Amino acid sequence: MRTTYNHQTLFTRNMSGLKTRRLPAQTLLLVAMLCVTLLFDARFSHASEVAAVQPITRSILERRPILGTNLEREVILVAFQPGVIAPPHHHTDAGFNYVIEGTAESGYGNETPKLYHAGETFLDQADVPHTVFMNPDKNKVLRFLIVASVQADKPYTIVP
Repeated sequence: MRTTYNHQTLFTRNMSGLKTRRLPAQTLLLVAMLCVTLLFDARFSHASEVAAVQPITRSILERRPILGTNLEREVILVAFQPGVIAPPHHHTDAGFNYVIEGTAESGYGNETPKLYHAGETFLDQADVPHTVFMNPDKNKVLRFLIVASVQADKPYTIVP
């Protein structure tokens, strides 16, 4: 085998006379390490995404004090995975709800539950048992915003 240097690149001529590029061992090792890293990263990031999905998530997007009171105004983003049912609970305020995506089924006390679809609004009832709240859709996530006033030391939703 004859080795020639061309433009600082290492080339080798094989038995049939074809010019082939020969990579240094360091480069091959670097490429192998990169491939292994990408493979494991893709595998484990997918597993952590699957493991990270919670049935119900609540994120407080904004919290501002209401001057002269012990109250705060909160904006809360809530997501219910498909088919998830909330346990019975109650709210400390009559929060304003806006459905961003999906369908919500909601009912208080003995009233018949109602359906609310993307783009619709409804009010929570303060200190009344919220007996039914669920995402009735088995395929789509329910996402909605709540705007409510809460005492600074209490959560908006209380599960007994």
